[in-house]
Amino acid sequence: MKFEQKQVDTIQPKKVFWTIFTYYTVIVPMIYLIFLMPKVVTFTADGPVLAPSETFNLMKQLLLLGISGILRVIDPAVKSKNQAGDHFMKLIMLQQLFANNLFGMLLAVLAWNEFPRYINEEQLTEEEKNQWHFQNKTIYILLGIIVVLTAGVALIQWKIGPKLV
Repeated sequence: MKFEQKQVDTIQPKKVFWTIFTYYTVIVPMIYLIFLMPKVVTFTADGPVLAPSETFNLMKQLLLLGISGILRVIDPAVKSKNQAGDHFMKLIMLQQLFANNLFGMLLAVLAWNEFPRYINEEQLTEEEKNQWHFQNKTIYILLGIIVVLTAGVALIQWKIGPKLV
């Protein structure tokens, strides 16, 4: 009598919302910079002048571009809920909350929800294993800087924003 041996299938983690979120963090700031920024800049004899209320929006969009750069250099081996990827995504959610970007925060939550509980080396493709990435400590520092800058911009906008309108 011969017993059957079942192979455990490794489930590939879904990456739909991760992909949507990474493209969102690039496309939205580019649309803002290419199409909306030229309309709010006024040209004077001293040169181009940006309305103070639009300065805050510009800073938030540039910080969102920084987030997109960080998303590109996260190590695929840590994109799970029990490793550093969990902390990275929670910091990104906090940054999106400070920036009053609720749609971005929703996408970040959905991308984080796709993370598997654990990730094995066998689940990674050869391309992901050979991908260049930052060390986790560097990403923590960069995300900390972006979150603090976003909180500062949001605080200043909240304090003096009504006076600028």
